[in-house]
Amino acid sequence: VMGRDIAKLDDAQLANLVETTTVFAKMSPLDKARVIKALQSRGHTVGYLGDGINDAPALRDADVGISVDTDADIAKESADIIL
Repeated sequence: VMGRDIAKLDDAQLANLVETTTVFAKMSPLDKARVIKALQSRGHTVGYLGDGINDAPALRDADVGISVDTDADIAKESADIIL
């Protein structure tokens, strides 16, 4: 599912979509966070691996945010675990 399609969905529609979708692509930072919140609303525990400023909202909202030591400072600051 492409980010432009996610932006058109309300939260209830997105929550249904995340149960049947494996790949999300070309998403804005806020769309990434919406997908994480939708998964969490359905009882999923969510880990997110991010490397840049555009991943900060998703890293913050995930149950476990993961970054790498060589990533952008904002990603490392937002992560729970730095590899």
